[in-house]
Amino acid sequence: MDPKVSALERAFQLARSGQAASIDDIKKRLKREGYEEKAVDGGPSVAGQLRKLIIEASERKRGPILSTIDSAPRSGERRSSRGS
Repeated sequence: MDPKVSALERAFQLARSGQAASIDDIKKRLKREGYEEKAVDGGPSVAGQLRKLIIEASERKRGPILSTIDSAPRSGERRSSRGS
């Protein structure tokens, strides 16, 4: 634990780093490092910001996650077996 870094600041560092896959992961890591994990319980705004950072970090590691919906043909479109 770094006494110069607050628990909330450390939570944001962990979210940005890609070392956490969820807010629960962040809480566990904070506790392990000697921080108060309840600092993350700042309401929906904090949770939303942390989730957004976790997703962005995950995408940086793996690249954007594309859903199958994005690659499916739209209504009225047909997939060609040729690369037309």
